[in-house]
Amino acid sequence: MKLSNPKYIPEEFYKYSKQGKIQKHDILLCKDGALTGKVAIVRDEFNNIPAMVNEHVFILRCENTTTQKYLFNILYSLNGQNLLKANITGAAQGGLNSTNLKNIQLPLPPFDVQQKIVDEIEEVEKQNKLNEQKISELYNKIQDILEFLYNKYPMAELGKFTLPPQYGANIKAIDGNKTADYRYIRITDINDNGELLDDFKTAEKIENKYILEDGDFLFARSGATAGKTFYYTKEKCQKAIFAGYLIRFRCNSDLNSRFLDIVCKSKIYKKWAENVKGGTAQPNINAQQFAGYKIPVLPLLEQKKIVNQIEQLEHQIAEAQAVIDNSKQLKQA
Repeated sequence: MKLSNPKYIPEEFYKYSKQGKIQKHDILLCKDGALTGKVAIVRDEFNNIPAMVNEHVFILRCENTTTQKYLFNILYSLNGQNLLKANITGAAQGGLNSTNLKNIQLPLPPFDVQQKIVDEIEEVEKQNKLNEQKISELYNKIQDILEFLYNKYPMAELGKFTLPPQYGANIKAIDGNKTADYRYIRITDINDNGELLDDFKTAEKIENKYILEDGDFLFARSGATAGKTFYYTKEKCQKAIFAGYLIRFRCNSDLNSRFLDIVCKSKIYKKWAENVKGGTAQPNINAQQFAGYKIPVLPLLEQKKIVNQIEQLEHQIAEAQAVIDNSKQLKQA
């Protein structure tokens, strides 16, 4: 359940409504439109909070909690989703009607088998929660280390430790071959964690001056993602050039580029970027502003120690995330 942007109804309407009121363990099923078949189960989101669904959502209830949880997991599974989608009717704005929904055939094992399935899936979800908590704690450790750096060491403008910045190419992106072509890295190819997404594009032509080298540091200069950063290594992408809304910074011998990457993952940096962008319709941070950002000044050996320390924590985060990512396959199995 996503509750970041809830909608509200008058209390009087809720009080006198005969249907649509949510209870714990209810299965909520989207019944029409593009999201038909999307399903959720109510856990602890509405403890002592009155809530309703609108006319686009079915509420499903079984006679007991175990079967309720079993039914949710069946409907949420790949086979369940395919069954729901196969029963959509209507051309322009398709959906599920109550008759079609009730007639869908589902496997109904004995109660003890239902319980076993529910127990195994809940164990997977329990491990997920533990790993999510672990990831949160590890991220907090990383932020504590970074905050310590900002507080302990002298500060200096980033531009003192880099070569002159370079703006990226203004070349048309086209479909490319991952094994043969240079990847054309654009702002939209980089997620909020500074990782490359899967949408591989190359450029209509390749110019040598835009080819990336190991350790190059990219900075998004315009739009909603202004301030986003990306640390390039050949391990992430063997051959690449970068696009015009990105700016390349190359560190000199006094600054470890991976250390710079870590510093720009700090809450302090992100707050700085938000302040510089302001609330304008077209946010922008130019090369001079980024070069003026003040970073902690450490001896190169100390920078490498910090990099090693952070990378150990990031490795633990990746391991925990891998368990979470694998959970869907475990549930499906």
